[in-house]
Amino acid sequence: MKLGRYSFDLKVKDGLVLPYEGNDFEGPNGCSLRPPASPMFQEVVRNFRGRNILISILPQGTPLPPSLTILHEHTDHYSIQTTRPIKLSALNKELTEFFDAHARFMEKEQFHREYPFSPFS
Repeated sequence: MKLGRYSFDLKVKDGLVLPYEGNDFEGPNGCSLRPPASPMFQEVVRNFRGRNILISILPQGTPLPPSLTILHEHTDHYSIQTTRPIKLSALNKELTEFFDAHARFMEKEQFHREYPFSPFS
């Protein structure tokens, strides 16, 4: 905001989260994903100072329901997004249920043991 720029993780119109349309990356529109061994993700985890940090790891190849998709936004950054207009509360519920069913959760210390920092992975 200091530079007059804003970044929003979702496109919302008339109370609905909208799916991304088009072939060109225009900015984030969903839940960020990065491979756990990527230097950028490791740096984010290492520098996060919040309490009760919980990291979610989705196994590669996890099947997605038709209502969700994963888009490659740039470099090692992906996002899981809706494929249809949906209320934010319904999308949050769907993502929570999806992650609860398919993701592995770990605390920061466990993450560092399993994915030791390597700036040149």
